[in-house]
Amino acid sequence: MSSDERTLISVAFKNLVASKRTAWRTLVSVQGNAKYMLYTNSMNEYKTRLENMIFEQCNSIITLIQVNILKKKCTDEAKAFFTKLVADNQRYIAEMSVGDRHYKAIDEARQSYEQANLVPLQACSPIKLSISLNLSVFFYEVIKDMPKIGRAHV
Repeated sequence: MSSDERTLISVAFKNLVASKRTAWRTLVSVQGNAKYMLYTNSMNEYKTRLENMIFEQCNSIITLIQVNILKKKCTDEAKAFFTKLVADNQRYIAEMSVGDRHYKAIDEARQSYEQANLVPLQACSPIKLSISLNLSVFFYEVIKDMPKIGRAHV
C-alpha cells in the first residue's frame, strides 16, 4: 500500500468520527453553563448517543485495521502507520469515556503508541514524527500528564 493510499484511508477513518467528536466536545463545554440547564436531560441523552456511536465506529475501525492489515505481512512503515491509527482511535474512545471503558482505552492506546514507536523507522520519518506528536496529544488530552509530554519522542 502506498503512502497516498494510507493517507486516504486515514482521512476517511478520521472523517467518520470527527463530526461526532466535535459535537461531543461542544456538548461537554455547554453542559456546565446555567443558561442551558433547561436542556440538561436532552443534552445528556444526546451525549450518550454520541459516545456510543464514537465507541462503535472506533472499535469497527480498530478491528478492521487489526484483522485486515496488521495480521498480514506489511512494511515497517505500514505497520507503524496503522498501529498509530489504532492508537488514535483508542485515544478517541478514552477522551469521551468514563469508568472501566476509559481506563481500558487508555491502556490500549498507550500500548499501541508504544508498539508503533518500537517499529524501526528513521527518526526523521514523517510516520515516526506523527507517532511522537499524537503520543504527546494523548498525554496532554487524556492522561493530563505534562512532564511526559516532553518525553513522548522517539
